[in-house]
Amino acid sequence: MAASSCTRTSMTSTLSLHRFLTSHRAGNACAVLLCATLAACGGSQSATGTTTGTTTGANAGSSPAVRSTDTNEPRARNNRLVRSGFRQDTADVNVDGVADQINYRRGQTLVWSERDVDFDGVMDLFEYYAPSGALVEQEFQLDFDDEIDVIRFYNDDGILTHKYVSSDFAGTTTMWKYYDVSGALLRIERDSDIDGDIDVWEYFENGALIRIGRDRDGDGTPEVIEEVGD
Repeated sequence: MAASSCTRTSMTSTLSLHRFLTSHRAGNACAVLLCATLAACGGSQSATGTTTGTTTGANAGSSPAVRSTDTNEPRARNNRLVRSGFRQDTADVNVDGVADQINYRRGQTLVWSERDVDFDGVMDLFEYYAPSGALVEQEFQLDFDDEIDVIRFYNDDGILTHKYVSSDFAGTTTMWKYYDVSGALLRIERDSDIDGDIDVWEYFENGALIRIGRDRDGDGTPEVIEEVGD
């Protein structure tokens, strides 16, 4: 896609995302609703965000393979974004004389972009692309503290595979969501007491919650399994 076409598409999606995000930013209660919508992950992991590649608890090992959250990756969450050495093009979506979106390219290939979706002068959406042009990852900063609160991962077909979310908006992952190859929700894992360990597992079938597992003694295995009826 030509750069001008990409910019027009990005401007439209920025405006749509701006309307979505700002409608949920009236207060903390609304922000929690946004987290529930955007929420969290793939792969079993601790709340530090380091993927272990295994899953504990009921139905262990049922999730898709997930990507590493390497702290050396050039990501906003790692404070390692590189802006030099790229060709940049910008868009001023709200026509206030300030760039609301910056695309970073090597030649014509879009590598990553950053957007100010609420027009407050701070970039709060970061998107990363594969050499093919496919979107592979998004980071969202939702509460104006410069910490990344939601990370979304996509496969090569553009289907959402997993999400990470910081439910306390402190930049620490506390909820993970896993999706199947069609993008349907399979499982949610939670660190409900924010101690660094997953202690709640929620399983879904055809979009409906069917089972909940709870770890009561901190051993990484649910002692309580609740089957959810129709």
